[in-house]
Amino acid sequence: MSPSFPPPQRRTLSLPDGEVAYIDFGDPTRPVDLVWCHATGFNAETYLSTLAPLGNDLRIVALDVRGHGRTTLPTDPARLKGWARFADDLELFLLEAGVAHPVVLGGHSMGGAACLIAADRLGSRVKGLALFDPVIVPRMVSYIRSVPGLERLMGRGNPMSAGALRRKRGFASRDAAFAAYKGRGPFKTWPDDALAAYIEAGFRDVEDGVTLTCTPEWEAATFNGATAQNIWPALRRITCPVHVLKAEIGSTCYVTDNHPLATRAGRVFRTVEGTTHFLPIERPELLREVMREMCS
Repeated sequence: MSPSFPPPQRRTLSLPDGEVAYIDFGDPTRPVDLVWCHATGFNAETYLSTLAPLGNDLRIVALDVRGHGRTTLPTDPARLKGWARFADDLELFLLEAGVAHPVVLGGHSMGGAACLIAADRLGSRVKGLALFDPVIVPRMVSYIRSVPGLERLMGRGNPMSAGALRRKRGFASRDAAFAAYKGRGPFKTWPDDALAAYIEAGFRDVEDGVTLTCTPEWEAATFNGATAQNIWPALRRITCPVHVLKAEIGSTCYVTDNHPLATRAGRVFRTVEGTTHFLPIERPELLREVMREMCS
């Protein structure tokens, strides 16, 4: 029997300085249950096959955050000081979309961190957080980065940013990009459908082929923004339920599963055996399980 979930709808929402592109999963006549934010360099389309089955019983809105996918909000890498910018955009999206009721915020990596920042501001308007290997750097790193002058002790180099700047900007076609990425680097554990979906919105057509929608400069600036704000105080203040799945290999979440902030009532922090930072793509059934639980 074929799946009965409604086909996803690709939409845009106009904000004062541009448009936010998003994918609407589920019955569009029911209230939004969850808003999803993706990882650095990715886009909403990347999680298409993961999120689509949830459309049977939930309504999920997955955004292309600023500088990614089909969203057209302005991007100036020199002015991106941290991920609070993405939390700002998320708050404004909820306002302009008329989502005034409590919703679950869900996100992967940078998207998870942005959701956490937004939840700290929105209070009771957030029903819960479903986060998948969110970027929460060690507290000492956050402290050093927050004190003027001390950051020089750590150096200014960021290997993720340096790697982003070396990325090949364009290909002759999306098929050529697929062939170049398949089974390599961060895409080593990805199924073909997820890789093809990422490439679909991760590149735009140009005269001589396709080029990245998230430019290497913007991706590098986004990686650099990981330590611009200390997320630990927000994690301490938030009172809504929090469910975090962490990668076993190369996790970016430095909150241990038994940390006092992870074991409060209503919180679950769990490391998933055999997964990498891309666990939402590697184990989509776990993502759907957590989302259903948080939205119930």
